[in-house]
Amino acid sequence: NPTLLNLADSFHTALDEEQFNALNVYNIIGCQNPDTFGEFRIYDGGEYDVTAVDGDGRVPLISAHNLTSGYTNYFALYDDIDVAHIGLVRDLQPIRLIENIINETSSSLPGISQSVQDCFDESPNPRRIIYSSHSPVELHVYDSLGNHTGPTSTDAIELGIPFSNYERIGDNNFAFVPPGGTYQVVLEALSEGEFNFKVKSYVGTTVSSTATYIDIPLQSASTTAELTFTDFNGDLDLSVDNDGDGTFDTTLSPNAILNASSSADILPPNITMSDIPSTVYVGTELTFSYSATDDITGVEILKGFLNGVPITPGVIMTMD
Repeated sequence: NPTLLNLADSFHTALDEEQFNALNVYNIIGCQNPDTFGEFRIYDGGEYDVTAVDGDGRVPLISAHNLTSGYTNYFALYDDIDVAHIGLVRDLQPIRLIENIINETSSSLPGISQSVQDCFDESPNPRRIIYSSHSPVELHVYDSLGNHTGPTSTDAIELGIPFSNYERIGDNNFAFVPPGGTYQVVLEALSEGEFNFKVKSYVGTTVSSTATYIDIPLQSASTTAELTFTDFNGDLDLSVDNDGDGTFDTTLSPNAILNASSSADILPPNITMSDIPSTVYVGTELTFSYSATDDITGVEILKGFLNGVPITPGVIMTMD
């Protein structure tokens, strides 16, 4: 709704220009948390993907730090003290910082910085594993102790795995867990069809590796799929139980395993297709030719359809 968006933008802009009625303003900002969504990408068929940015798990750093010139800014470093969004007013180190401000005492606190540059001093080790499913499946994750993160029978979200998170956008599910453990990922069909599944490893707020599973068939609403994941050097095969009888019927390898550079590629492939005449007569033959290229990641799957019917490049079809 462009009208409402413009009204909201005008209202927010007016607030941004208002100054605090205070001589001193102290801004406590969280950063380095890779659970912060900074970008949403919407694809055909209702598929969403997200990109993590620097922030506190909810508010991006660029938003929290915007228009803070003249304020006294403090940055809670997630890599050091695991303080997320709600922790900025609840956890020990920010509370100590607030106490120091009120008492007008100055002392350095571990994990608290006054330099925004420290937000970008990220650990070289993996910080987050994100599992995502796209289409009509439920996504569940279990750790080695049996703790569960994912939907419950009442459609609530359980965060049983320590330091885990979970988000849903339509039929897209995202489970965030800390690295270093062995996880059992379970995908349960909600209907027939097909789904996509991704595993991403984050170093700081940068994707370091991605495994993608594309167009996995769901033969029935009883179909399940499971992946035992430790890291990207382990077995990445996805086991599929087509009829839900507890016996796996097939094993699928990832369609692609991407490094940091190819994981960052969000540009669509270049698609070329032969010209189709403006007028085509019933009973005549027509040849469809199409192809796709991608300079960074390459093309894994190429499909074409005419009125819902699959067509193969170069095949001659009779129009009816």
